[in-house]
Amino acid sequence: MVHQATIRVDTLSLRQLEMFSPNTSGLSYSVPNSNIKLNIIGDNKERMIQLFGCKSTEEADEILNRLRERLSQSGISSIVVESPSTINIAARANIDLYSSLEDLFEFLQEQGHNVEYEPEQFPAIILRVEDVECTCTIFNSGTVMIQGIKTTDLFPDIEEILSEVESISRDISN
Repeated sequence: MVHQATIRVDTLSLRQLEMFSPNTSGLSYSVPNSNIKLNIIGDNKERMIQLFGCKSTEEADEILNRLRERLSQSGISSIVVESPSTINIAARANIDLYSSLEDLFEFLQEQGHNVEYEPEQFPAIILRVEDVECTCTIFNSGTVMIQGIKTTDLFPDIEEILSEVESISRDISN
């Protein structure tokens, strides 16, 4: 999951701490003993923080509080202006593909689905699902990467869509 929050903190003070590394958009921080990464973006006093790898908003809030404690221990005050909120959920699924990606792409396109397939550029079908506002990237192996959802409440809808794609693949292979 990707979460976003806003914190008010002195930019120059952050740059002096060894725990932060400069990157193209600002500063980055890797949470010790976890896979969670933070990007701190902006050069004004209110900085946007993107948290990558938290499994819930509660965990993102906990990580933000631990960061603020570490800053406080270093003599840097900070104020949370906007608490963490989910901005993207990345998920992976597997479906059984019975047809080639080319055949599946052609069928989905004929049915009016918003799909792209340029195997010379990228070896997967990109299916944009407007109803759920997500993108499903379907690989030949049956692996599907899902991007863009903001709540797990949409998982049943996505499961239904993937079942339909699997069924279509079965039907066009016969």
